[in-house]
Amino acid sequence: MDFEKPIKDVFNLIRGCDPQPGAFTTMKGKKVRFYDARIGAPMVERPPGEIVSIEKDGIQVAAKGGALKVGKLKLEKGEKVGPVEFAQTVGLKVGNRFGN
Repeated sequence: MDFEKPIKDVFNLIRGCDPQPGAFTTMKGKKVRFYDARIGAPMVERPPGEIVSIEKDGIQVAAKGGALKVGKLKLEKGEKVGPVEFAQTVGLKVGNRFGN
């Protein structure tokens, strides 16, 4: 998944791959699949792929033209989990970037 693309393109990719196979990116060298995405904040002054916030109802990720809120995530060999559980499992923090 390329967060440099317009937010609507990234959103439609995630939506089109949900529930299977799940659109994916990487984090810390591991494949992460996104599910239950919504378009969040309209303008975000962060680099594409950067985590803007981690909340109970979603992780907000910066994209070109705004932020996406992702409700469920899944590591390569794991189960779909909520954003807070995922962040705790992976050691994810605001400011980390997907796609590296």
